[in-house]
Amino acid sequence: MTKFRNGEKATKKEVREALMSLAAESTPNRFNVRFDSDGSGACVILMVERESGEDSDGKSPFAGWPEMPAKFMGWRVVFMHVPNKYIDVFYDADGNYKVTADA
Repeated sequence: MTKFRNGEKATKKEVREALMSLAAESTPNRFNVRFDSDGSGACVILMVERESGEDSDGKSPFAGWPEMPAKFMGWRVVFMHVPNKYIDVFYDADGNYKVTADA
């Protein structure tokens, strides 16, 4: 049985803009929003970079956020913190994976 029931969802554009706004108000760190799916279905992922020098066992960039809802505008949300400069390397400004040259 799933924890989340299917219901009405905001458009990808609407939920991305709202999560980008929430992140801009909540962190000075670089962030990005992307859409994906896993074994539980479609989800939206809010990625926030950790401070330089912090590792995954260090302080979470989500500490002190006013809200971190598991469901946001009808979408299941995954809050993910990533290494410093990760977003610049792997994503473009629209939240899409960057295309790299073949090895």
